Amino acid sequence: MSRQEGAEITETYPMLSPGEADVGVTDESAAYSDGADAAGGFARAAESEGATVVTGVEVENVHAADGAVTGVATTEGRVDADAVVLAVGPWTPEFVAPLGVDVPIRRRREKVLILEPDGEYLDDYPDIVPTTSPPGADWYIRSDFSDGVLVATHHTGEPADPDTYSDTPEEDVMLEMIDRVGEFVPELADARLRGRYCGIYSDTPDRDFVIDRAGPDGCYLACGFSGHGFKHGPIVGRILSDLVVEGETDLVDTSKFSLDRFGDDPWGADEGRQLRTD
Repeated sequence: MSRQEGAEITETYPMLSPGEADVGVTDESAAYSDGADAAGGFARAAESEGATVVTGVEVENVHAADGAVTGVATTEGRVDADAVVLAVGPWTPEFVAPLGVDVPIRRRREKVLILEPDGEYLDDYPDIVPTTSPPGADWYIRSDFSDGVLVATHHTGEPADPDTYSDTPEEDVMLEMIDRVGEFVPELADARLRGRYCGIYSDTPDRDFVIDRAGPDGCYLACGFSGHGFKHGPIVGRILSDLVVEGETDLVDTSKFSLDRFGDDPWGADEGRQLRTD
């Protein structure tokens, strides 16, 4: 990671027009990945170690008796189990409520545009754009696959129901996002719109994860990842594996991810109060 000041920013990234930004911090080891491809890779790795991966089957609820998990009900029938990990993203609050668990997950609708630079731009800037955001902005930009540019809102605060939200950005929002991109990367002002969609961030008030046992014995939660879940999948999986099998882990201090942190303060850790927006 390195620090750049003033003209150094545009010397390194000549496509940017950073305005009044005086300092930039860069990380040349940073990268991006395709979420679907990463998930597929995780699934194949799990299967190679003996796991059974089932898709196209909906888990409807968790069965518990005498204070302990006994299995799950699915659209293909019951599966008996004495330990269940619930990693159900924005559906977490409704899914765990019948188990007597309250998880402060907030669901926010975010908008994504995929732009297509012209050939001249790609000739001038083969690396396209860095993964970055202007100071104080509620959106970010990065290169995407097939010479595209991804532009997305980030923690904009629009509440969303994961079952009913619109997956298409509104036209006025798209135009505003494109205008902002044109100010930050002037030569993308006339880039063609290749695609658009919406998704949901599900985060906690302090924007940190919940990785914890909660509710009946044998029930474990993994939620509040705010769009970062697949990137942290391997380490989160290892932590949960340790918790299920050993009852503890030496990888991290799990108190940071405890659900109990919201018991005395609805904003969780100190940074939660600093992030308060509603």
